[in-house]
Amino acid sequence: MWRSLDERGIQYPGLQIAYRRPSVPEIFAIIGNFADNCGILRGIPFFDVVRENLSRFRESVLMSIKVFAAFFLLMLLPLSACGENKTTTQDSDGGIMQWDSPPEMTIDTDTEYLVTIETSYGTMKGRLFPDIAPIAVNNFVFLAKQGYFDGLIVHRIVKGFVLQSGDPTGTGTGGPGYQIQDDPVPDDRNYLKGSFAMANKGVPGTGGSQFFITLDDLTGRLPKQYALFGLVEEGLDVVDAINDVETEVGSSGENSKPTEDVRIISITIEEK
Repeated sequence: MWRSLDERGIQYPGLQIAYRRPSVPEIFAIIGNFADNCGILRGIPFFDVVRENLSRFRESVLMSIKVFAAFFLLMLLPLSACGENKTTTQDSDGGIMQWDSPPEMTIDTDTEYLVTIETSYGTMKGRLFPDIAPIAVNNFVFLAKQGYFDGLIVHRIVKGFVLQSGDPTGTGTGGPGYQIQDDPVPDDRNYLKGSFAMANKGVPGTGGSQFFITLDDLTGRLPKQYALFGLVEEGLDVVDAINDVETEVGSSGENSKPTEDVRIISITIEEK
């Protein structure tokens, strides 16, 4: 086992000797002391200039090291903040909430769940359908109470069809880290204007956090493959205003990317 002998860091195991490599400041100190203490160099103009420039160079290097160290510590601060949330995991892009599995079923299907969605275009109020879509409602209520939707953009607007949000990446590909099963849409229910429905990847059991609100009555136009879990009852003028936002062709090739931010400010749930 290595055992320290003195402050210089000389250590030995048995008969072996190991010297610690001197640091940059120590090297400059040694050279500076040599230049100062070597009497034969004093009074010679050339070596006086060398000694003076060496001192300035040493100070410059030390200052550069200090500046770099301070900059490095500042760069570490955002990384250390990523570990403060104990209920979710966060990725390297800045704190997207993720879970390993869907939330436990905590809603009461006999309870009324009222939803208020405050957006940059106004406020919509509606009612959720726990009786016909308990999985979707439970998931939506859970995420809303976590503040998951707060600040997200409406990343997709298909005029006269749907507005879509709930993607923390704003790309149409993000989600909460898990997938949920689909609640079947009853035969006597349809996608009326202002309906809340779960988006999916085109196959059953691939929903997560993305949802859409219908911008028109899509009865007979939209296949019943998307869990119908609520309806806007107040604020259809806000739905119309979002429908009128200009769009452009996005990376998917669809003319549905808003040319300006339409943002969800908050989603709150009231139970009755």
